[in-house]
Amino acid sequence: MKKSIRRLDESVSSRIAAGEVIESPASVVKELLENALDAYARTVRVSLRQGGKGRIVVEDDGHGIPFGELPLAVERFATSKISGTEDLEKIGTLGYRGEALASLAAVSRLEIRSLAEGSSGGGLLKCTAGVIEAHLEIPVEKGTRVQADDLFFNLPARRKFLKQAASETRKVGRLLRDYAVAYPEVDFSLSCDGRAVYSTAGVRERRELLEEQWGNDPAIHFKKSRTGDMVVEAFWQPHSTGGRLTSTVFVNGRRVTDPVIRAALSSLGAEASGLWFLLIEVPPGFVDVNIHPAKAEVRFKDSGEIFQAVRATAELLVTVSAGEVRTSFRGDSTWQISSPPLDAGVAGNVRTRPEVFPQGGSLFARVSSPPKQAK
Repeated sequence: MKKSIRRLDESVSSRIAAGEVIESPASVVKELLENALDAYARTVRVSLRQGGKGRIVVEDDGHGIPFGELPLAVERFATSKISGTEDLEKIGTLGYRGEALASLAAVSRLEIRSLAEGSSGGGLLKCTAGVIEAHLEIPVEKGTRVQADDLFFNLPARRKFLKQAASETRKVGRLLRDYAVAYPEVDFSLSCDGRAVYSTAGVRERRELLEEQWGNDPAIHFKKSRTGDMVVEAFWQPHSTGGRLTSTVFVNGRRVTDPVIRAALSSLGAEASGLWFLLIEVPPGFVDVNIHPAKAEVRFKDSGEIFQAVRATAELLVTVSAGEVRTSFRGDSTWQISSPPLDAGVAGNVRTRPEVFPQGGSLFARVSSPPKQAK
């Protein structure tokens, strides 16, 4: 028998939408971590219970959320990051969709405590399965604390696909380690079931952070190149006997997976095998970040320009390494690759948009001082 078309109940549609953004404890932490960075946090603390299945807490010392805006924070498509369609062409923040907190609220027991910068009092918001249960003024330290309990308690089909606690904790740890390299001026820490797992307190050099992940044998090599308005920073630890190529990529401060960048590295063949960490900056108008609910993918206006710039930078590293001229952290350099400036479209050049990047350089400038270049 043919069924009639009908509107889904809001409780059903919100859970479906939440499943596109929130997949695991690691995806929860990613969304909250990016909110913290957008709020210019200098410290981000993450704690888990049962790998995040029982509880996820993310605390930051960023700008905070005003008391009156807390209910809006868990409303779908409510955001402070953009206000019109024209803003989609010049996105200068990590978050912008207004879905993360609403999605998390729909599939957990959520509690938000926040004190906005300049406010005299903080606030508490509690909601379960997207329904607000409390909105109170309470004393709170500056910043924001988000606690999500019983993830997917109302979506048992999704909850049963979560991995063991140790596996989920490892995924969160890898996420924090990657963002720590991209934002070395921010202190990140992770604990699980009361046990300290990871901390970057006091570590300000990407070299140290990468060596902690990869080790220092063989040496990690570094190159920075500029192609018009595009900057590529590449860190590479070659495999001494060949092997697979593994890459971590940040574009304008956002961790993404991109087949064009992967193809550029792979085009160099077996000589480029090893571990790669790439930090790429392009004008906002050159990249579309609004193509994936979890913001995990991007689309470049000219993928050929990206391919050539990444390949050229990586080829310099591989060539220098093969020639035994060590261009590692003990002697890095910046290369200028000749090319016309990228067409930034309506967005202009990221380095001339103080309203988007108030400290002038890139999304990495959202911290109080730019990261030190590795030496």
